[in-house]
Amino acid sequence: MLERTVLELSGVPCVPDVDEKAGPGQVIFSRSFSRTVTTGADMDDVMNLYAQRAAARLAVQGQQARTVLVTDGTSRFSGPDGSVSRSVALPRATADPIAITRAAVGAMRSVLREGVPYTRAGVMLSGLGPAGTGQEVLTGFEDIEGPDGSDGGPDRHLEDVLERVRGRFGGTSIGLGPGGLAEQGTWTMRREFASPQYTTRFSELPVVRA
Repeated sequence: MLERTVLELSGVPCVPDVDEKAGPGQVIFSRSFSRTVTTGADMDDVMNLYAQRAAARLAVQGQQARTVLVTDGTSRFSGPDGSVSRSVALPRATADPIAITRAAVGAMRSVLREGVPYTRAGVMLSGLGPAGTGQEVLTGFEDIEGPDGSDGGPDRHLEDVLERVRGRFGGTSIGLGPGGLAEQGTWTMRREFASPQYTTRFSELPVVRA
């Protein structure tokens, strides 16, 4: 390694050129819980939050997905060990957080076993492609009128609006349902020992006193 570094600094190439790889084929948002989730209502909140986080990553990458896969899992220390998953094909490729969240919540409800102590869950988006390659319609928003009185239609890209707000005011500033709350459920991953985020959170800047 040292020899290669010296040669590179002397103008002798030692690392061959690598063609740019294609973008990732999937977007995943998966976490373990700080407390087990045992009810459908709590798992709905989990899917609501995780699906929106996955959709946000999708929007940042400028992509849209065709398939939503949800997973849940238990621990052998807290109940029957196992993992279940289910995938759902979206009507069209989209990055719409409403459509993705509805698909994730519905898919999880079909495999959830009430009372089972789940310790982790996740949402995976696949079948990715560049945004704008297909018609995107926001479910439930097709008939909303625009500011000029015209039909809002597919030009109302909610994911773009959400990303602009989050980019200016922070990731928990806006969202759908619990996805827009700064304080999440009791199942949220514990972060009390996380390193301070000096460069991204004003509230965590160190204070110097004379």
